[in-house]
Amino acid sequence: MTLAAPGFLVAAFAVAAVAVALHLLVLRPPPAWRLPTARFVPPAASLVRRRETWPQDRALLALRVATILLAGLAFAGPALSARPARGTRIVAVDTSAATAQDSTAHYLRRSDLRIPFVGSLSAALVGARRSVAQLREDSVELVIVSPFATSAVDAATAALRAQWPAAIRTVRVARPPTSVGHPAFSWLSVTGGDTIGAVIMDGVVTVAPFRRPRNYHFREGAVIARWVDGTPAAVERPVLENCAREIAIGIPNTRAGEQFRAAMTNRPCGPPRSPAMSDSAVRAFAGTGSPAAKFGPSQNASDDRTLMATLLVLACALAAAEWVIRR
Repeated sequence: MTLAAPGFLVAAFAVAAVAVALHLLVLRPPPAWRLPTARFVPPAASLVRRRETWPQDRALLALRVATILLAGLAFAGPALSARPARGTRIVAVDTSAATAQDSTAHYLRRSDLRIPFVGSLSAALVGARRSVAQLREDSVELVIVSPFATSAVDAATAALRAQWPAAIRTVRVARPPTSVGHPAFSWLSVTGGDTIGAVIMDGVVTVAPFRRPRNYHFREGAVIARWVDGTPAAVERPVLENCAREIAIGIPNTRAGEQFRAAMTNRPCGPPRSPAMSDSAVRAFAGTGSPAAKFGPSQNASDDRTLMATLLVLACALAAAEWVIRR
């Protein structure tokens, strides 16, 4: 057992010693003697203080000493060292990157809790908090294994990161290689239709007198370019390791038009590759300080408060018992 404030127990022993000393000093009537001059003594009660070698009212004294010591022990903050503090580690793995999964196979410990997420740090943080709610550990360490692309950060990431009360260990792994598939093109010959001023592809707006066919509907496929009003301008469909790209854009013979044609031709199959977060951004996300996150009182702390409350209840019960005895 350990004491958080042992001074209270020392003070309780001092008060108990004073109580014992007071019990050794008793007030008793003096012995009576018949003297002929006793009639001249004024009629009043008289007491004499005597020092006893053995305390009187020993049961009452024991009750008082026990009450004082129990109260002092309770306020001293006793703690039972039932078990050492326990902790666990949550490893969040970005399953969108095969390199992250391969690295985790050699990185995980048997006692670690693995949670998968797909390309979103917000999803990793939400999964970690949900896992914490099911654990009964004193501390939790969070490790995130990811390529840390900028696309992994969204509007909710900062708020969710602020709710994790500790530093996060980040493990950056190699990003998946860029697709090397070669697209097969299907250019729609646009002779009529509307002249529209811009096309958006991979977040880049190209302004030119592009022509859009009327009432044209694409077959299935992922949209890779849109008109400025949001309607699809080009789609592609995977074909084995390559893709088939269907383009319904009338490209003018201008410099901007030729640049757009080259960008459309040289664009690899698949979604655009998101740039990686900078090292400073990853460090800011990880934070500083201890990696051990604590989300509430441990089981030991709860047991210690229960012990303190029990000692106070016993002290109050003994004080009430003394009141009953003295009646």
